[in-house]
Amino acid sequence: MVFYTKMKLKQRSIYLFLTLAVSLAALIVTVQLSDRSQDIRERAASADDPTISLTASSGSVQFGQNVDISVVITNTAAKRIVGTDVSINFDRTRLILTGITPVTTHNLKTFVPLNANNVFDGSSSSSIVTSANSTGTLIFGAVAYNQSNNTVLSPQTASFTLATLHFTAKSLSGPANLSFNAIANSTIDTNIVVENVSTDSLRSATGIGVTLVAPPTITFTPTPTLSSSCPSLISPGDAVAIYSNPTFIWSACLGTNVKYNLKITTGTQSVYSVSITQTSYTITNQIPWVNNTVYSWTVKVCPNADCVGGFPSPARTFTYNPTPTNTPIPTSTSTPTPIPPTATRIPTPTCVPVPPPTNLQPQGTITPGLRYISWNMSTPGSRYLLRVNDIADGWTCYPATGNDVCTGEHNNVNYQYNFLVGHTYDIWVHSTDCGYISPIVSTRVTVAAPTATPTRTPTPIPPTATPTRTPTPILPTLTRTPTTIPTNTVIPTATRTPTPTSFPCSAGAQGNLDCSLNACIDTGDFELFRQAFGKQVSSLNTPAGQHTPNLLQDSSLIIDTGDYGVFSLNFGICQ
Repeated sequence: MVFYTKMKLKQRSIYLFLTLAVSLAALIVTVQLSDRSQDIRERAASADDPTISLTASSGSVQFGQNVDISVVITNTAAKRIVGTDVSINFDRTRLILTGITPVTTHNLKTFVPLNANNVFDGSSSSSIVTSANSTGTLIFGAVAYNQSNNTVLSPQTASFTLATLHFTAKSLSGPANLSFNAIANSTIDTNIVVENVSTDSLRSATGIGVTLVAPPTITFTPTPTLSSSCPSLISPGDAVAIYSNPTFIWSACLGTNVKYNLKITTGTQSVYSVSITQTSYTITNQIPWVNNTVYSWTVKVCPNADCVGGFPSPARTFTYNPTPTNTPIPTSTSTPTPIPPTATRIPTPTCVPVPPPTNLQPQGTITPGLRYISWNMSTPGSRYLLRVNDIADGWTCYPATGNDVCTGEHNNVNYQYNFLVGHTYDIWVHSTDCGYISPIVSTRVTVAAPTATPTRTPTPIPPTATPTRTPTPILPTLTRTPTTIPTNTVIPTATRTPTPTSFPCSAGAQGNLDCSLNACIDTGDFELFRQAFGKQVSSLNTPAGQHTPNLLQDSSLIIDTGDYGVFSLNFGICQ
């Protein structure tokens, strides 16, 4: 898809003649080299025209891990680049796009399309990213324009990295290829716009491939000191009754930056797990304790950063036995729907990739207080990795700090959390079983204070306050008098009078958007075109007496550089 720049001229004498009429001729060749799949589109272009390519932070990535893909434009001949469109296909069965980071160290500083707030949003929850994950095609663009101060920037003449794309590997091994949409004579694919060049200046487009692999199986040799003497559990001791979340204490083991894993179970079911470097830990999250139930707890020294493997200490036990007066009562006016606190784990007979959970709740805007974060079970026996990021205090994990949550393998399909008024939270969940980790399911929640807003009744305005305009007296002013407004002369005026709707819009299809009587395509028309920049055609509401900025009438559903090409060719001309 072709996008165009949103620019505003603040000086009366600035005319911008940027011609964009994209004409492509493409030949697609697939090259297999060093496990990298490349799509190369050769065009009938100059040998020194710019090229576009993809580079990866790693040639292989394990399930659940991240890989960054950079979009690089090579401009060895110092061509004057003023804009680019990017259309990339990726294997959505193996990769999920989690975000787009624009690189603004070059002159193409304004990225499109823009959202309702008139900004480019490349976050995981943006429409650009969610649409790409749905279709397997990512589309965006950039132009040489500074949106923060409304200035047109000089063309980019050096090679540069346009943006970085962030992907997470799904649990499906094999090659995942990324390639450009670069089709001959198409204006809705990947293009490079060079100043004063009327055709697409992209010479070639080269994709890339990464390989997804399963995490390696690690075999650990038992260490007697870890399995018996260290650490030793101190508190709570055996057969102790507790009435709230306890504090667990154990002895320190020799070493530097030793990491410990605390695990709480009941029978064969895991209740809670956390990895920390301290020798004590107090549970602050809401745990679905069951009254009069015996729980066991163990601590092990982590043999690696992920705490996989190792040997736990001998277990100690305690009983959860709260008194009625200590039963916590949520203060929130919105009482969470009771959800069974535990889900019985049914052993999976064979190890297969697990699907993501569904129906993650809550969503949208909610009231503050205690409520359950819940989701539907993916498969019997699955466990879940829950992450809650309070945007107000940044994101931390292993261990989570502040109001963030970063659980280990969580057996339940719900988690009680205290949502704070005025805060915004990103929530995401993976399913996991037998070493497989599913793609994420995520949501963003905003917490608003429940307020009673009084209904304001607008003061009636007497009908006579607004005079009714009668078209008949205005009609004589619609006659064009050559002696009053000379042909082919741009006459700047301090105040522009809207053209009556009954007058035909001369040269409207060429860019006379305000339908001025002199049919001149000038800065007034450019201001109307600028306001429509990057917007969906269906969202435009063209007032009576103006012409639609959708000048190209092509298959694109956005006011883009195709429309701008028509406008710029006629800018400064009086028909």
